[in-house]
Amino acid sequence: MSRAQQMAALAELADARFRAEQGKLAAIRRRMGEVETQLAELARARSGRPALAPNDPAARAGADLKWQSWIETRLKALNMELARLRAQEAEERARLAKLFGQSVAAQRLSERLAEEDERQGEARAERQW
Repeated sequence: MSRAQQMAALAELADARFRAEQGKLAAIRRRMGEVETQLAELARARSGRPALAPNDPAARAGADLKWQSWIETRLKALNMELARLRAQEAEERARLAKLFGQSVAAQRLSERLAEEDERQGEARAERQW
């Protein structure tokens, strides 16, 4: 296997690794979208719920306060998950930038070696005339 072929194989491997990492980033972003949707739904539920009348049985049982407490707890948990996902996204983007650079460099080096091999082959062919 020539140097150009070895480098071409390495370039393919670098590109495959880059694409795999892109899939990880896409999964993180999908989950972020899900969490943001849940946050928006909870915000609508919190603001769109009418207040209970004081003599309402649910109000007397404290259901309204329990509901508000549950919403606040859930909002806190979702916001924490979103913050964690954003940190993961930033790390993944940095990793992707590095892998992209490696992939491009390997591809360019592969092309240069292929061109060099081609020129050397042509030179050998000319010498044999």
